[in-house]
Order: sequence, then structure tokens, then C-alpha cells
Amino acid sequence: RGGGGFGGNRDQGGRGGYGGRSSGREDAEIEKLFETSRNATGINFDHYDDIPVEVHPNYPELQRKSGSTVQCIQSFKDDLNLAGPVMDNINRASYEKPTPVQK
Repeated sequence: RGGGGFGGNRDQGGRGGYGGRSSGREDAEIEKLFETSRNATGINFDHYDDIPVEVHPNYPELQRKSGSTVQCIQSFKDDLNLAGPVMDNINRASYEKPTPVQK
């Protein structure tokens, strides 16, 4: 069982395990990482919709063969079925609108 700091005891919610909880100190460190992205200016994402994005010509065929479908997202507020920590980081970074490629 044992092991390093990652992987943890999944049943007990150990650090890094599924359902593991971070300490207040870890939460503070995570928040500090995202501090600069909240205050960042730069790219005006409102103009992203003007950027042309082309889908690979074989995309419909590839999609049919794989049996998977990909839906376009308009907002990170949509129900994307992403893991909790992923959505937490999207929210911490204050992302609201996906880029054309992410759509």
C-alpha cells in the first residue's frame, strides 16, 4: 500500500487519491497560482469569434468511424461534465468564454 505523497489511500481520501482533500495551506497556494490570471489583461476574447477556424475535411468520417460526437460549447458555464478540480481551476482562472479552437 504505502507510496509517496501522490496516489494516497483512496478509501481514506489521502492526498492525491480520488476524493482526497487538500489542506488550507494547499488551498492558499493554489489560489496564489491563479491570482495573476484574474488580474491579467491582454487578449480581447470578445473578438475571438472573428477568427476563422476550419475543421479537418475528414472530421465527419472520423466522427462516424469512432462513434463519438463532439458538441460545441459556447461558455464554460455550460455543463461540460468535467471533473470537479478541472472546473475549479477554470473558475479560479476566471475563464468564461472558450477560444474558437476550444469550441
